[in-house]
Amino acid sequence: MKKIALIVLLCMLFWSVGSAQWSGYYPTGDTNELDGGIGITWIDNQAYYQISFQPDISIGKFGIGLGLNLLYNVNTGKIRSQDWDTKADYARIIRYLRYGYKGDSFYARVGAINAGTLGHGLIMNYYNNQINYDMRKLGMACDLDLGVFGFETFTNNLGRFEVVGGRAFVRPLYKSNMFMIKNLAFGGTYVTDLDPDSWKASDD
Repeated sequence: MKKIALIVLLCMLFWSVGSAQWSGYYPTGDTNELDGGIGITWIDNQAYYQISFQPDISIGKFGIGLGLNLLYNVNTGKIRSQDWDTKADYARIIRYLRYGYKGDSFYARVGAINAGTLGHGLIMNYYNNQINYDMRKLGMACDLDLGVFGFETFTNNLGRFEVVGGRAFVRPLYKSNMFMIKNLAFGGTYVTDLDPDSWKASDD
């Protein structure tokens, strides 16, 4: 358990280097940010306090999201060791990698996506691909805005492509000097919920 304590201390150290704030779902600037929570759960008739710690560590435009989930046994006063007995348990601390921020001219994120949104969010808004902590999905979001035109893309799972979407847009007056009107955009959004097993022989 010393490794877990060391990881917690390192997360707190990196987080405290910058001015920390809570942005809700997306990191919003060149600062380290923190999210977390506490609850209670039952496993094999044993009560556990569930403590989550999710910092976003920024180094310029690059960022890494970490996720530490600890189960504290109410009866024994110990952290549940079964959650930390393999290398994979430690590797899953890394929740996502990103470059830039949502709304930048270029933004990319791979891994956990807390609030997947396309455009103004009319069709897809605040989509979360990590509802179950024990069933991780490797999602991806990638946006490019060149001023005159751009696009946004999203998938909840690179391994199965269950939810896939995108948005393309143009700003025909972008190069004009007309204030506000230059940002007028025309575009379209498409999102679909696929069944990956429909084109496979297996139903797994």
